[in-house]
Amino acid sequence: WAIGSANEVKICFVMNLPIPPQAIGGLELQCYLIAKGLVAKGWDMSYVVGFGGYHQEISGTRIGFPVFQVPYSARRHARCVRALAHMLLFRILRQVNPDILLVAYGGYVLSVAGVYSRLYGKKLLYNSGSIMDADLAFKRYTGLRDYGFLGWRFHAFFVRSADVIVTNAEWVADAFRSHLPRKTV
Repeated sequence: WAIGSANEVKICFVMNLPIPPQAIGGLELQCYLIAKGLVAKGWDMSYVVGFGGYHQEISGTRIGFPVFQVPYSARRHARCVRALAHMLLFRILRQVNPDILLVAYGGYVLSVAGVYSRLYGKKLLYNSGSIMDADLAFKRYTGLRDYGFLGWRFHAFFVRSADVIVTNAEWVADAFRSHLPRKTV
């Protein structure tokens, strides 16, 4: 698919992970560095993060692009709080109105971003942080259990229907290609 010039295309990273310096792993740093590089080249970049309270002190102007936080409670009895977080995430995506969404977190975050991308004709990229996704069993997303069979199916559907799957290593990409041979990985 064709991509316009830097000042025509809006890109949004949707993550349930901290932004450096609070980052806790390679995926967070990788996404942050990509975002900083895109901003340096003139791309319209934004981040949607939070889901755990990491980012209250982050200033979008300090890091060079807007950062939106979605509050979220991981406690099992807080399903209504999570449902509100899903609606807030959808509302933020409507406000930002990105042309390309890169989602670096599975489960409900991918599902909400996937619904948005399909409803509004946006490109969806799924950034897999691990080989554990490549078999398409998604055993690491324990949060999907809260949503039962339907939640797992939504997640699986949006991974399979993502326009592009981004991985951190060629051997992870090969594992995805073995399950999704016609997918761009």
